[in-house]
Amino acid sequence: MRVQVMPAKRSGSSKTIFDRPVREEDIHPGEDDHVAVSVLADGIYRDKSKYRYTFELSEAEIRAILAANAR
Repeated sequence: MRVQVMPAKRSGSSKTIFDRPVREEDIHPGEDDHVAVSVLADGIYRDKSKYRYTFELSEAEIRAILAANAR
Protein backbone atom coordinates (compact mmCIF):
# COMPACT_ATOMS: atom_id res chain seq x y z
CA MET A 1 0.00 0.00 0.00
CA ARG A 2 1.28 3.42 -0.86
CA VAL A 3 0.10 6.55 0.94
CA GLN A 4 0.91 9.93 -0.57
CA VAL A 5 0.02 13.34 0.79
CA MET A 6 -0.23 16.64 -1.02
CA PRO A 7 -2.00 19.98 -0.58
CA ALA A 8 -5.76 19.76 -1.08
CA LYS A 9 -6.57 23.33 -2.10
CA ARG A 10 -3.53 24.35 -4.13
CA SER A 11 -0.99 22.73 -6.36
CA GLY A 12 2.12 21.45 -4.71
CA SER A 13 4.41 18.50 -4.51
CA SER A 14 3.42 15.18 -3.04
CA LYS A 15 5.28 13.11 -0.48
CA THR A 16 5.07 9.36 -0.05
CA ILE A 17 4.74 8.69 3.67
CA PHE A 18 4.12 4.92 3.52
CA ASP A 19 5.13 2.36 0.89
CA ARG A 20 5.11 -1.35 1.71
CA PRO A 21 2.70 -4.26 1.49
CA VAL A 22 0.05 -4.43 4.21
CA ARG A 23 0.92 -7.21 6.66
CA GLU A 24 -1.39 -9.47 8.60
CA GLU A 25 -0.48 -7.69 11.85
CA ASP A 26 -1.70 -4.37 10.33
CA ILE A 27 -5.28 -5.68 10.04
CA HIS A 28 -7.63 -5.75 13.05
CA PRO A 29 -11.36 -5.87 13.75
CA GLY A 30 -12.80 -2.36 13.72
CA GLU A 31 -16.00 -0.91 15.10
CA ASP A 32 -19.46 -1.79 13.71
CA ASP A 33 -18.27 -4.86 11.77
CA HIS A 34 -15.60 -2.87 9.94
CA VAL A 35 -12.06 -4.03 9.24
CA ALA A 36 -9.31 -1.70 10.44
CA VAL A 37 -5.99 -1.30 8.67
CA SER A 38 -3.53 0.49 10.93
CA VAL A 39 0.00 1.44 9.83
CA LEU A 40 2.85 3.63 11.06
CA ALA A 41 3.80 6.21 8.45
CA ASP A 42 6.32 9.02 8.21
CA GLY A 43 5.44 12.57 9.13
CA ILE A 44 4.75 15.14 6.45
CA TYR A 45 7.31 17.74 7.48
CA ARG A 46 9.93 15.83 9.48
CA ASP A 47 11.34 12.47 8.50
CA LYS A 48 11.87 11.43 12.14
CA SER A 49 8.18 11.83 13.04
CA LYS A 50 5.90 8.79 12.89
CA TYR A 51 2.11 8.79 12.88
CA ARG A 52 -0.36 5.93 13.14
CA TYR A 53 -2.99 6.01 10.44
CA THR A 54 -6.05 3.79 10.80
CA PHE A 55 -8.52 3.19 7.99
CA GLU A 56 -11.78 1.44 8.87
CA LEU A 57 -13.53 -0.19 5.94
CA SER A 58 -16.98 -1.73 5.76
CA GLU A 59 -17.67 -4.93 3.85
CA ALA A 60 -19.34 -2.86 1.09
CA GLU A 61 -16.25 -0.63 0.79
CA ILE A 62 -13.97 -3.67 0.55
CA ARG A 63 -16.24 -5.13 -2.16
CA ALA A 64 -16.09 -1.82 -4.06
CA ILE A 65 -12.27 -1.87 -3.95
CA LEU A 66 -12.20 -5.46 -5.18
CA ALA A 67 -14.67 -4.64 -7.98
CA ALA A 68 -12.60 -1.65 -9.10
CA ASN A 69 -9.48 -3.82 -9.13
CA ALA A 70 -11.24 -6.45 -11.30
CA ARG A 71 -11.94 -3.96 -14.11
